[in-house]
Amino acid sequence: KRSLNAEQTEDALAAIASLGGAAEIGQLLKMVTDPQAKVSRGRQVEILTSLLETSRQRKLRPAEVEGHVNQLMQSEDMRLKSVGIQASGLWKINQQLPLVENLAGDLKQVPAVRMAAIESLAGYGTPRTIERIVSLAAVGRPTRDRVAAINALSRLAPVRGAKLAIGLLKDAPNGLEVGEVIRELSTRKDAGKLLGDALGDASLEPDVAKLMVRAVRASGRPSEELISRVRKAGGLEAGGWQLDAELMKDLLKSVQQDGSASKGEAIYRRKGLLCMKCHAIGGAGGKVGPDLISIGGSAPVDYLVESLLVPNKKVKENFHALQVLTDEGKVVNGIPVRKTKSELVLRTAEDNVVTIPIESIEQSKEGRSLMPDGTVDALTREELVHLVRFLSELGKVGEFSVGKAQVVRRWQSLTFSPQANRRINRTSFDIVASDDPALGWESRYSTVAGVLPLSGLPVFKPHREVNPTSFVRAELVVTTPGTLRLAIADTNGLSLWVDGRPAELLADLEIPLKRGSHVFTFAVDREKRQVGLRVELVPGGEGAAQAQWRTGK
Repeated sequence: KRSLNAEQTEDALAAIASLGGAAEIGQLLKMVTDPQAKVSRGRQVEILTSLLETSRQRKLRPAEVEGHVNQLMQSEDMRLKSVGIQASGLWKINQQLPLVENLAGDLKQVPAVRMAAIESLAGYGTPRTIERIVSLAAVGRPTRDRVAAINALSRLAPVRGAKLAIGLLKDAPNGLEVGEVIRELSTRKDAGKLLGDALGDASLEPDVAKLMVRAVRASGRPSEELISRVRKAGGLEAGGWQLDAELMKDLLKSVQQDGSASKGEAIYRRKGLLCMKCHAIGGAGGKVGPDLISIGGSAPVDYLVESLLVPNKKVKENFHALQVLTDEGKVVNGIPVRKTKSELVLRTAEDNVVTIPIESIEQSKEGRSLMPDGTVDALTREELVHLVRFLSELGKVGEFSVGKAQVVRRWQSLTFSPQANRRINRTSFDIVASDDPALGWESRYSTVAGVLPLSGLPVFKPHREVNPTSFVRAELVVTTPGTLRLAIADTNGLSLWVDGRPAELLADLEIPLKRGSHVFTFAVDREKRQVGLRVELVPGGEGAAQAQWRTGK
């Protein structure tokens, strides 16, 4: 019998979490929650999350889970606490219900704990928990809580969920993610009727209506009647871009004569357009659609125009969606990842991987492109021209070619919240590099040239003696240990932590690193620094570490 090192042990446990039966995942739960378990905290959370997903998908409930779940719920680590809270609802551990109810409404808890508690209440699925969820969707609650409660309620009482969803969309608080509000409802085969009935003769802000139309179209079973009602509610014109031969000829001429690739890249990066949510450039971004690293070198301009205005007309090979109707009346639309005798795995438009038991599939058929019609309807003609010009330059020799330099392309920025700002103020900047579960992070991406723009990064000012500061981090995966070199263009206004420890920052930096994952966290003084951040891994000679930056979404 060959002994396993820590990493191999964690990999083996992760495999059991995703493939095991009730007995196996019960034993795994016991092993991973054992205080003496030699499993890193981050991997512990990952394995337990996978274990819960396996239990949910296959309707498995291990025996004697109460003690382990209670242990998780008492954890000081908010990630483990959240896993325990979700498990209590999934496995309907009634003695934990009062605590879950309290946590769901306690604004002193970090958002991750409240979200887990709301999800747990939906797992219990009793009349009492339904009413508690309704109260958490009420006006006056934080928007994030209301959205989570609406989605939870929509699984249990869809008519009530639809009414609350429309109510929130009518309020339209700042920063509202419209697609998230109807995420659960849009997967139902009767989504059009539910939302249409709830909408009635209500009015919506035009921008909210546009985003709702986009979300409905992305659902896989878009109801044209619902789209028409949403357009009317928002006072939108009946149609968006209508591509014909004359418009195509006009756009092709304008792209060549007037298009600006640099302006087009800025449009591509707009959060509201969602390009980077589905597509990657050089591996950084979503995996729902093809990587656009060479699209300009392989696709003619008329193809690009058509792909944006009529996305369902030509779908790239291996990116045809499959639409599945389950025995619970849920519609899942996604790109097939793999299929076995027992399960089908799809990647949805939200870039989530969903596992569907084969026995629960009532119907499946080839669906539309996951890029919804009308994605670029909100763009002006000039903006569309610039966007097409940018895409047409990708992959060609020049400014918009992704070179061989190993630069950071996928970053994470610290999300601003008053709680996070106060936490930094009470401690120090070191807390940002500690993977504190109370701090939230979101993905950011470098430009094609490999530079992370500072514009749009959240800014923190813990107290008056500290300059406004942004925080970003990147992950490096080392496959062969050794010394690596980093080239950092302009270190002015930067501070660095490597794996949570402060590090001297030089323009040409050499660091010895072991095999595994390493996190580089940067503080950016926004008064001292105005230029973007570019960090490159420089190839070394003999004895150098072999590594690559983490990409993806």
